[in-house]
Amino acid sequence: MDYPVRIAREVITNSFELVLVKSVLRYSYAWTLLLLLLFQSLLQAQTNHVQGGIFNPSANVLSVRAKASETIGQPNILSNIVVTIRWPSSYGVSLGPVSSPTYRITKQGAEGQSGIYAYQKFAAANNTPLDWTAGIDVELFTVTVNQSGSGTGTFELTNAVPGGEWYVEISGADRSNPTFYQGSTQNVPLGSSQPIAAAIAAISGNNQVAIAGAQLADSLAVIVRDQLGDPFAGREVRFSIGTAPPGASGQILRDTLVYSNSAGLASTRLTLGTKSGPYSVLATTVGLAGSPVSFTASAVAGPPVAFTIASGNAQIGPPSTALPLPLTVLVSDEFANPVAGVSISFNITSTPTGATGHKLEPLVTATDSLGRASSLFTLGNVAGSYTVSAAAGTGGLIGGPVIFVATASSGGSGPATTLVMSYGNQQIAPVLTELPTPIVVTVLNDAGIPVESIAVRFVIDSIPSGATGHRLKDTLRTTDAVGQAMTYLTLGNKTGIYRIRVSSDGLSGSPLYFRARGVAGPASALEYVAGNNQRKTIRSVIDTALTVRVTDLGGNPVDTATIAFVFAQVPSGATGHLLSKTSIKTDSLGIASARVTLGNKAGSYVVSASLEGLTGSPVLFTMQALDSISTSVLAEAIPAEFKLTQNYPNPFNPSTTIEFEVPRGDRGRIDLSIDIYNQLGEKVKSLVSGEYEAGYYKVVWHGVDDGGTRVSSGVYYYHMVSREYRSSKKMILLR
Repeated sequence: MDYPVRIAREVITNSFELVLVKSVLRYSYAWTLLLLLLFQSLLQAQTNHVQGGIFNPSANVLSVRAKASETIGQPNILSNIVVTIRWPSSYGVSLGPVSSPTYRITKQGAEGQSGIYAYQKFAAANNTPLDWTAGIDVELFTVTVNQSGSGTGTFELTNAVPGGEWYVEISGADRSNPTFYQGSTQNVPLGSSQPIAAAIAAISGNNQVAIAGAQLADSLAVIVRDQLGDPFAGREVRFSIGTAPPGASGQILRDTLVYSNSAGLASTRLTLGTKSGPYSVLATTVGLAGSPVSFTASAVAGPPVAFTIASGNAQIGPPSTALPLPLTVLVSDEFANPVAGVSISFNITSTPTGATGHKLEPLVTATDSLGRASSLFTLGNVAGSYTVSAAAGTGGLIGGPVIFVATASSGGSGPATTLVMSYGNQQIAPVLTELPTPIVVTVLNDAGIPVESIAVRFVIDSIPSGATGHRLKDTLRTTDAVGQAMTYLTLGNKTGIYRIRVSSDGLSGSPLYFRARGVAGPASALEYVAGNNQRKTIRSVIDTALTVRVTDLGGNPVDTATIAFVFAQVPSGATGHLLSKTSIKTDSLGIASARVTLGNKAGSYVVSASLEGLTGSPVLFTMQALDSISTSVLAEAIPAEFKLTQNYPNPFNPSTTIEFEVPRGDRGRIDLSIDIYNQLGEKVKSLVSGEYEAGYYKVVWHGVDDGGTRVSSGVYYYHMVSREYRSSKKMILLR
């Protein structure tokens, strides 16, 4: 008989375990050995081994998973699937015997579901130990497919062997067209299944649009998945700003380092910078497919705020001719971004006596994408000065309406007589930046002709209180060939109005005054205001809100900055501790504050207030939760009587200290309070409340009310009250 051929056929059509048993029972040992060699040669000839993973001889367990898809062809429905694991001969190491190994293949979905494999669990043939020698392919098991279709599921190989490279081969009964799936070992307990972070992808937040300087409405979120596509927790994701429009400042991310949660999600929030245009954010996790994930957001101009002359003022031409340049205005938001779609009306407001034929085209138009709107002006038939007014339909804009001056001249020369404002008035820009448009004046003679070589002086006439760093590029210029002189202004470090005086000796109209407004720049620093080192009983709300302030480089308050408040430390086992808010936007004074409810355990509670990227961040607040109220005694001696001292300093800004003395009471502790009232008798702050041992104490008031809001300058009274004692004193707060 042709035994080898018969055995080979059985190897091809049946599971290897069954064939091995048959060969031992029916044939000689020599034929069995020949069978093994033939099987190995056939397998090596018809497969293309794919390997991946890490060799780790120190491991003593193997638990691996791989996601696989297999489509069962029609009409040739396969009768079984063969799973093979390989230990590469290049290692030259024997795996040694494995006692009673078990393996299983599972497919997602219920058994018999359309398109999904059924599943079974197998043990090695007769549960006999396997000696996995270097270079041997070991056929683990065969699983029967009970229907046609396709499916995706998990292959889990679990046994007590060292880690190493492996692959899984899936093939049909005829061993044709094998499919390979790579995997790697994990040092995990026997029988468990260890996910591995494999890929990252965007989940939400892409392609948002918001006003420049504002925070996006939705978080930028990614999802981290393991090798099976399931959510993966605890993977580090780093967020960073990729690109921003030229000149943008203030763009910031709420979080830059985030770990994926139990749903695999990691997210941050983007605050757009001061310039309109595209911004991008990258979410990066080294080694994962899909990294980095890119998000895109667009900043658009905010509401119109400023209205200025862009060009076309102080032109001169012959009577009854059109001026060469259109009369052009510029509308911008608070960050000098151009605002489109604002209706602008032009109107001729004055002409020389008897003039006719002057006209504007158009009379009403809207600003374009550059924030500009223009009208062409034709001079009348009489020489002299013509004025045109331009006004924004929205009204209320800083700098509007604006006035253009044009001169119809028949020619002629003469000495300079008049100084007129050309453009650059009523601009707005962040502090410590240069105005985008120069400050320009024109010198004319009686005929309205520009006069060159006339000296013009520029001086910063007034500034906001305490401002420094403001400067003019030039303070003395002579007019050029078109009679113009100009300079550039850099604003100082304080918000408010900066005024520039422009003069030329002996000229009508001199001096002229230009105004510019400085607004807060991007957030730069986070500083403590109030709420540190408080003491209250467990489960109570602290007296003073935890308060911080955000400022720019000039110390100006920055509003709408988002501050994150979180518990950084609590006593072991504490529960019930709460923050009134965890994400708070600063107000117009740059202030953000949160209230704290202490937990059920005595000890230190620490809260962090932070905004990443700011100097001084995070600000830490420490609070003590006590089983009963007590404070530190200033001296070991026991006072003989009650005493409330005058606060110091007085007057004060921003905080002052109040000391008080408590004598020994009949019952030990004495219940007392210190409250602060304004001149109307309204209580603004509960400063002290509770039972006190005899001793010397002090307390600090930071000039805020019970809600954490700064109070205004003025006279305030503080009252100390107990059953045995009452006293009041006056103090003055100067902002």
